[in-house]
Amino acid sequence: MTMSKHQEYELSNGLKLLIEPVHGVRSVSVTLLTSGGLIHEPDDQSGLANLTVAMVTRGAGDRPNRALVDWQDSLGLQRMEGAETAHASFSCASVSDRLESSLELMADIVQAPHLPADELELCQAGILQEIDAIEDDPGQKLFVHLREASLPGKLGRPLLGTSESVENLTIDDVRRFHRDYYQPTQAILGIAGAVDLAKVESLVERYFGSWKSTPMPRVVTNTSEPRNIRDHVASEKVQTHLGVAMKSIPYADPDYFEAHAAAYVLSGGMSSRLWTEIREKRGLCYTVSASFAPFKELGRLLLYAATTSPDRAAETLDLMLREVWNLREGIFEDEVARVRAGLKASLVMQQESTSARAQLLARHWYNLGRVRPVDEVAAAIDRLTPESIARYLERHPLEEIGIVTLGPEPLEVVT
Repeated sequence: MTMSKHQEYELSNGLKLLIEPVHGVRSVSVTLLTSGGLIHEPDDQSGLANLTVAMVTRGAGDRPNRALVDWQDSLGLQRMEGAETAHASFSCASVSDRLESSLELMADIVQAPHLPADELELCQAGILQEIDAIEDDPGQKLFVHLREASLPGKLGRPLLGTSESVENLTIDDVRRFHRDYYQPTQAILGIAGAVDLAKVESLVERYFGSWKSTPMPRVVTNTSEPRNIRDHVASEKVQTHLGVAMKSIPYADPDYFEAHAAAYVLSGGMSSRLWTEIREKRGLCYTVSASFAPFKELGRLLLYAATTSPDRAAETLDLMLREVWNLREGIFEDEVARVRAGLKASLVMQQESTSARAQLLARHWYNLGRVRPVDEVAAAIDRLTPESIARYLERHPLEEIGIVTLGPEPLEVVT
């Protein structure tokens, strides 16, 4: 399987089109990002972005809800959609001869949804069940609170909203949100797989060229950094769950790969520092991890652990923080070799998935204003060294922003 250089086009209505032919596959995948994410929600309407995504799939174009579902299933299309921080995201994967159907489906959903009032209550009920389910999943519940504590403004909103806000949303709210934000001017369409460039461009023009735009309400994203947030979520469960957020760098920062590497040293497999020191040597928890979470405006290093008993939680938290600070003392070549191997494996798997390629095309363009070629990514991974990661940590010291615990009792931080 080989990939050709991607091609970039812009429709007259502002829609950005990115196409990457992939030779040796029979599938094609499409990802569309349009405005209508959490940052676009009114202050008192948390969950509106997610509810709108659910509603636009309840009938669109010439097909009511059931007919739309049946048509999709008869074609074997694999569809996924969701509300994100800055976007409403829609993806579709199929065999290559179903590309036109995929584009027709996606165009109908975003441009001509029925938004039937009699479907609103069912959508709300499904979302409320999802919110309730989080209460039974302490890990998810912790991250909802950690997101809110460590990210500024609407960036920290829960993706699903709150039970109270979702219950109070109306069909007029949904229709207004769709009208205001589902527009082509800031939309990005990524297509990857077995495609003919000229044919794809023609199909996209046919199905998206008449998509109209109107002046979009102005959105101001708050990027002020919270500091030293401490929060405890009381829970009757025996386990104690720990979450830490630290200041990191945004997606477009030149040290992006070094930030990934630092997180990988902490949490890239069973040889990583957190797993070895906390799980293997001391048996303090049954899971522990770190992840780099970059946004367009800022970034976070997120730490997580779940302990088997509350009396081990304070020591676990102390050791997690110590391992982060110990990164400043130096990183070893064998650790960086594991980082390079892990990131290269991830890169290879992305290359073999047209769905991953289509998503990367759209997300790279949003975050970077360009698409990172595969060769550039591979070269950046190869350039990682203990020294380059150390320089990153000197330029961007990991500053603690917030600690959230969930369990029977709050904890005191030792370090």
